Amino acid sequence: MCTECKRINCPDACPGSRRESSSIEYCCICGDAVLFGEEHYSGHGVCFCGNCADTVDADDLIELCSFTDTAELLSVLGFYHAFGR
Repeated sequence: MCTECKRINCPDACPGSRRESSSIEYCCICGDAVLFGEEHYSGHGVCFCGNCADTVDADDLIELCSFTDTAELLSVLGFYHAFGR
């Protein structure tokens, strides 16, 4: 649903209808279109809607983003690998 006009299909006057069709993203988990102004997460070549974000775990992120393992995910999140202090 559009956050601007609160409709599924925006009328021409709605700012949500001005979004270019080439920029529409689809949730890689549920497959639904992510409409202009809707909560979503996008990065590393994937997009998922706000509803599906609550269901994503570390294993899902590793697979969706094509990371090799948990260490790569942690590295992307800003962690570094260290031994001792």
